[in-house]
Amino acid sequence: VLVRAIEGRGLTVDLQAPEGREPNWLLPLHPWIIGDTEQPDDVLFPVIIEYADVTDVRVTYRDPDQAIDVSLATLSMARDAQSGMSKLELAGMVNDMPLSGDGLVGPTSALQTGRDLSLDLELKLAKLEVVARGTVADALSLAGADLILRVRGPRARPLLDLMGMQEVRDGPLSFDGRIVDARPGLQIEAEGRLAEFDLSTHGIIEQPLLLDGADLELFVEGPSLAEAGAIVGLDGFRPVPFAISGRILRNGSVFTVEEGWARAAQGELRLSGTLPNFPRIDDGQATLTGSEFDLAVLGSLLGSSELPSMLFDLRGQLSVDEDGLELVNLTLDEGDIRLDIQGRLGEPPGFVGTVLDARFTGSDLSRMQTVMVVETLPARPFELSGQLLRSGDLWRVENALLQVESLVVRGSGVLDKLVNPGDATASLALASTDLPADLREFGVNLET
Repeated sequence: VLVRAIEGRGLTVDLQAPEGREPNWLLPLHPWIIGDTEQPDDVLFPVIIEYADVTDVRVTYRDPDQAIDVSLATLSMARDAQSGMSKLELAGMVNDMPLSGDGLVGPTSALQTGRDLSLDLELKLAKLEVVARGTVADALSLAGADLILRVRGPRARPLLDLMGMQEVRDGPLSFDGRIVDARPGLQIEAEGRLAEFDLSTHGIIEQPLLLDGADLELFVEGPSLAEAGAIVGLDGFRPVPFAISGRILRNGSVFTVEEGWARAAQGELRLSGTLPNFPRIDDGQATLTGSEFDLAVLGSLLGSSELPSMLFDLRGQLSVDEDGLELVNLTLDEGDIRLDIQGRLGEPPGFVGTVLDARFTGSDLSRMQTVMVVETLPARPFELSGQLLRSGDLWRVENALLQVESLVVRGSGVLDKLVNPGDATASLALASTDLPADLREFGVNLET
């Protein structure tokens, strides 16, 4: 469809995406449908506009994280008859920040077929500049691409606020990305920096539209794991320095992570694993090893804020059975204290359905003060074991056994939190060769 001209004044668009409800708009997905006619797969844009002149446009967008108000004084498009290239221009405000843009895209035949498309576009938001330029032999398959994207700005705050990332620190922003033809597929190179955060990735994707045939290397580093999580929409991480690197491969249904490495605070974690039925996670397996890894940081990676801050060396496996249940078999060794965990994990962040067998052993029970409810603990060798089950908002402890030399405590109970619970009930049975003397070491005096 070729539209010769569009003119408009005083247009208003109100886009609302409230939490828990469908947005108030619907965008068609490819293949395009115009009226009752489905457009063929070899059409990039079914509607081509030769000339447009629209002024005084107001667009509002609202969702739980973002509030965006756009006011466009001018939005124009004009096609050069000789070259067939379309010239675009816009000027206005976004959330009281100046917005401007101009550039060329085309020719018209390329917009229709997606073949031999050229673009040279620039956009400015306050002092933030975005440049996209290059050519694509076939935009529908991304074959024969030679494209660059460059972003520069002395402050990232305008962009962060628009994206609802107020918790991420401000600072200079730069990004350089390039996509070139690799025959087959695409070669990808990208480097970016936001304040003290660094990102780089490079590699090949043989089937970019399917994200298949991928062989990519990734590196991310920054001063706050919590802020990095906010950038990708994940909450619950701690604000500790971090670095992540690894190699990601996909070949059909087989998705693999090789040489995965992460540093959080002073601890390190290495990971390798495979999902043989990607995008499903059933039958997936991963091997973990780590040194001086903070148990609390591991908890935040799993979506839990309940684990105490204790440094461990770590080794073990994570797997997913044929029913999609996540299984864990880990050993955390601190030298004087060892924790063995085996069982099934529920879905984070609530972990409802978790069933774990846990066993603590160590030479000094008093060091478990941050984990156990009891205020006074003796500096004695101990063994603590039991089964942890997550049901609703509560943790159930079953078949618990604590042995401290001659004292043996058996029991079960319910906790609102695993660490420093505010609400706990328990049923206990105690046995000892000298119960009064043993309990005095726990701050309990039976003689008073």
